[in-house]
Amino acid sequence: MIRIKINSKYNYLEPFLRQLTLDGKFDEGGEVLYDKRNTVKLFEVNGARIVIKHFGAPTIFNLLIYSLFIRKSKAERAFQHAARLRQLDINTPEEIAFIEIRKQSILKECYFVSAYSDYHPVRPVTDTFTLESETQPILDLLAGFLYKIHQAGIHHKDLHIGNILYKENGSGGYDFQIIDTNRMKFGVYMTKQQRMTNLQRLSCPTVAYLYILEQYARIAHIDPEYLQLKGAYTRLTYELRRYYRHKLKNRIRKMLHK
Repeated sequence: MIRIKINSKYNYLEPFLRQLTLDGKFDEGGEVLYDKRNTVKLFEVNGARIVIKHFGAPTIFNLLIYSLFIRKSKAERAFQHAARLRQLDINTPEEIAFIEIRKQSILKECYFVSAYSDYHPVRPVTDTFTLESETQPILDLLAGFLYKIHQAGIHHKDLHIGNILYKENGSGGYDFQIIDTNRMKFGVYMTKQQRMTNLQRLSCPTVAYLYILEQYARIAHIDPEYLQLKGAYTRLTYELRRYYRHKLKNRIRKMLHK
């Protein structure tokens, strides 16, 4: 069973999108932008540049959840969340379609299709940031963008720096986009602690992280020193949990392969 939902603005792409449901078609063309657990490729179709994300195989538990329709697929959630974000005036690449391929109700593959974005990854900015660098205005405005997301009642559960893009807007400032939209909650009142917990996921160098927190605190009328100290502690505990979880997974893998 094949399920395709297309943004009506892009109905002319339907013949191409239906080809993706054929075995091996996604692998044949396009430019690979990312290829790890999920694969992201850029295609040019009828003059339109589109990005297609092929989600990797779900875990057995998630496979059951998706197959029983208890939870929407990642592709469907990414599509719906992108539309919701733009309704809330949070910039994200425009949603084009999502595709699900099921066999006997079991989800086998899913794809999320969006418009291509010419925005740049913000990670190189944070990776090279110093307090004397000329990129301070980018992080100043980034802090405002993060504050805007929280004020809109949006909890992005994968808010790391790799999911934020930026572009100079021609007026001396910068605009931002958020991507990887499948793991989100809307209509959430974000307390100070919840915001801090969310920001700990940014995963950028400490000097950039603390600077973003300082600017966020000033916008939110929170004591900057408090937010930085709390942020440093919260992030340290978060990174330690990730470290030990990673070690445990590696140990389990070694035991299973003996």
